[in-house]
Amino acid sequence: MLGRILAAGCVGFVAIGCASVQPASYSLQDSEIFIAPHPHFLNVAVAVLEDRRSAEEKSWATQRKLPSNLAEIVTERMVQHLRVSHVFSRIRVMSEPLNPSSSDRIRQLGSQGIDAVLFGELVHFYGQSDSDHRIEGHVQFVNLKLVSTRTGQLLWEGTTDKLLRRQEKDPGRANVYAAEALRGAINQLAIQLADQSFSHLQVYSSDQPEIRHWRV
Repeated sequence: MLGRILAAGCVGFVAIGCASVQPASYSLQDSEIFIAPHPHFLNVAVAVLEDRRSAEEKSWATQRKLPSNLAEIVTERMVQHLRVSHVFSRIRVMSEPLNPSSSDRIRQLGSQGIDAVLFGELVHFYGQSDSDHRIEGHVQFVNLKLVSTRTGQLLWEGTTDKLLRRQEKDPGRANVYAAEALRGAINQLAIQLADQSFSHLQVYSSDQPEIRHWRV
């Protein structure tokens, strides 16, 4: 469906009429946002996702004037969502991408008080509609890994994938479909992480305040 609608011009990829929009915008107060019963008491840094979208998706995003730093915007929303979901007691965005093979950099984060680093790849991010009122939204993260900064141990790895396909009476709302898929994909991530046990790493107490604007 992506290729067929791409040939038709500006039909609705996270934007209406090719106007620039916030591509990762959805309410964090939504009742569908997963809330963990208990946070993991860990200080986690999240590296900017590697942008592995296809050339076709990138071309379409460029035509619709989406921001060129889409992976960074999606990473910011991921951290905001996981914070609201209470998955970790502390979570922040790193200011630069992380080379997963750089054990020295990961250890350096540990010396800065970070317990674990989360990184991965963005391979799909789009939303669209067609003249038959069919809509589609797709967000996928792959090679997600949570690594201990103290030992370099792999604590968790996984993939999240949210694909929406349905009929809509009002296909003009195509700008929300990618954001809806993003919410679903990050919800999956929150659920998977909340289901893990990191008790041997949890060193922070719940009465320690979270510093909202700190970046590594």
